[in-house]
Amino acid sequence: MKNLLCTIAVVLLALTTVTTYAQPAAKISKSAVFAKLPSNIKATEAQLNKFFLSARGQAVATSFDNVLTVSGNVLNNTVKYGQLQTITVKLDNYQGSILTVSKRLDQNNKPVYMAHIINNNSTDGYRLKRSGDSYQFEKINMSEVLMECAQ
Repeated sequence: MKNLLCTIAVVLLALTTVTTYAQPAAKISKSAVFAKLPSNIKATEAQLNKFFLSARGQAVATSFDNVLTVSGNVLNNTVKYGQLQTITVKLDNYQGSILTVSKRLDQNNKPVYMAHIINNNSTDGYRLKRSGDSYQFEKINMSEVLMECAQ
């Protein structure tokens, strides 16, 4: 019995100390898709609400502050709980970035908008920020928002 316990202990110790080596993940070079655009771009509620009038597969286009022009096809337009609507647009420009805009109703039934423009292969993107009753797209560093996964 003592020999069996010693054998099991040695096997477990050997299995826990085995080291494996894997190939390092290939580094994908990313560029700043929105490098030539300003850090902050104004957006109006009318511009944001315009997206929600579109159905899946329909082409949409708008220009925010005459600087950020987005155009593409609606991938998704869903309504949840009667108070939350989200639309996803794959942009034709900006290397196929994805624009998501959500609209929810606050306690006074006033719409509140949230949005992001992201691209997995980009180092930058935009997030919609609200200050008072106005909105603006603020440039973000994608490495702080999306965690990289090695597969």
